[in-house]
Amino acid sequence: MSATKNINAEKIQGNLNITSISATTISGTTFYGDGSNLTGISNTFVTGFTYNDANTLTISRNDGVDLSTSINTMTGLTVNGTLVVDTFSATTYTGLTLNDLDDVTTNIPPTPDNSYQGELVYFDAASNQWVSGEEYGNLGEVTIWGKKGSAGTIDKGCPVYIVGFDDDIHEVELANATTATTMPVIGFTAEDFDNAGVYPIVTFGKITGLDTSSATTVVNPFGETWEVNDVLYMAKSDGGLTKFRPSGTDTQIQRIAKVLKVGTTDGQLFIFNTARTAGLPNLTTDYLWVGNGNDTPQELIRTDVGITTTGFTYNNNNTFTITDDNGGSLSSTINQMSGLTVNGDLDVTGDTTLGPLTATSVTSNSAINVFNGHINIRDNSYFLQGRTVADANVSLIGVDNQDRVFVGNAGYDTYIDSDTIVDGTLSAQTVFLTTTPTLNNSATDILVRNSSTGEVEYRPVSGITPNTDTFVTGTTFGSNQATVTRNDGTDVLLLTGGTKVTLSNPSTNQIKIDVTPELNIVTVSTTTYTATIDDEIIGVDTSSNAVTITLPDSLSSGTLRYEIKDIGFNSRSNPITIQAVGSDSIRTTSLVSSFTLSADGGAVVLINTATREWWQM
Repeated sequence: MSATKNINAEKIQGNLNITSISATTISGTTFYGDGSNLTGISNTFVTGFTYNDANTLTISRNDGVDLSTSINTMTGLTVNGTLVVDTFSATTYTGLTLNDLDDVTTNIPPTPDNSYQGELVYFDAASNQWVSGEEYGNLGEVTIWGKKGSAGTIDKGCPVYIVGFDDDIHEVELANATTATTMPVIGFTAEDFDNAGVYPIVTFGKITGLDTSSATTVVNPFGETWEVNDVLYMAKSDGGLTKFRPSGTDTQIQRIAKVLKVGTTDGQLFIFNTARTAGLPNLTTDYLWVGNGNDTPQELIRTDVGITTTGFTYNNNNTFTITDDNGGSLSSTINQMSGLTVNGDLDVTGDTTLGPLTATSVTSNSAINVFNGHINIRDNSYFLQGRTVADANVSLIGVDNQDRVFVGNAGYDTYIDSDTIVDGTLSAQTVFLTTTPTLNNSATDILVRNSSTGEVEYRPVSGITPNTDTFVTGTTFGSNQATVTRNDGTDVLLLTGGTKVTLSNPSTNQIKIDVTPELNIVTVSTTTYTATIDDEIIGVDTSSNAVTITLPDSLSSGTLRYEIKDIGFNSRSNPITIQAVGSDSIRTTSLVSSFTLSADGGAVVLINTATREWWQM
């Protein structure tokens, strides 16, 4: 083609063969091709780019000619490859989306549930990664890192104590409240432990994924039933917990967990109060906590406290007050006292009744002083080892240390031997004894009462005729047997109970006889029945059959009683026949071997006399 063509920024499609160009018609830059390259164009390309702190973006070329520009804001930037960022400014880089970071693993799903609330990212030295998504990596939880101190394993969720330290890692073992050497609890294992890896220990906060059911496990060694909000103590078992405070003198007390959720695999505990036991452990019986010279509490048996009682008072308001040598006192209102031991004199004002006094409750050379009142000593009490002091207006009755009964006032020089008292009663004649009889040491005398004067006096034994009258002295009971005895030792009456007879002694001088009847109730609906050798009430149903009742042999069966009653409704058509056996007879209106009981409600009572006869009653 040969033509002249004006080209003004036109697009040429196809081949264009130019044989000549008029220089006067070309404007701009002219490039010539030799079939493969264009003359005037060098082979250059981009080799990289940088972006510095001055917000300058520089594009580098292979020919050394760099292109630079200042960029303060980038929108919609997509980086395919590795982006190394030294520092992010939250005010400069807004809307930045990072789909992945080489050294961060969150373990959090795209749509997390509430269990991921508060998750933190922490650095894991073992994987050289920033990680999250574990239950022990939450806001509000305190975690340290450790491993088992010896060979073996420790399950997740167990309380542990520190045994050592290895390159900033705590070495731990299962805690036990039995002794201070395995306490206190430093925290709970948040994963299964061994002695090779590095694992988290929760010292405060929530731990999940546990078995908090009533199953017997290392953590629940006693199989207790736990409920939400139960507070748990360290148990006297390796790695165990209990909701009951442990006992024992040397036991360490540490409340360390609260139940948040009960479950076999999803149970939860809240950990608290780690690294310390209770300020004061359990205390031995009869011991006290007492501060020592270093302001430290120590155990001290209460008898060694060092406070001595200096005295006591008891006033008109029934107030009993004990004082000590430390200036202290203890008061209480007492209207009645029992088991009182008196070392010294006891002053009594007003009318007073004393219960049994023993040799240990009133010591030698003590006195009971009575002022303007009466004192009664009951129950044959041991009274005094010495004399009693009182004024002439006071009356007293008692028993002295020689087992003598005395009655009187000042001095109490009149007494009678206790053997002359029967049933604790003094006769009117003995009440007014006022003199002391004189003992003749050269003769064998006994003390008797003079019937003329009413006084007691010593008389020679040879001049006294013994009284040979006998009388009943009492009754003894034992093994369903009552024995009545006399003053001469003779048993005058013996009563013995039996199988159905019981003897008892409900009160003094009384014998009670209880007889227990035994009747067996039997219902008979068959045509024949043989009575047993026990007393019986026999109900015979004659609605369908006539019935024959055979009595047992009267001699071999012993005395018996039968009550026989027709309980059927048969319009008087089915009678009851009573049949004796052998040579036995039945005494009705005459002696017969059998008789017929009328039907419809008939009844009879038979008594076996054990003499070959049955009596119809």
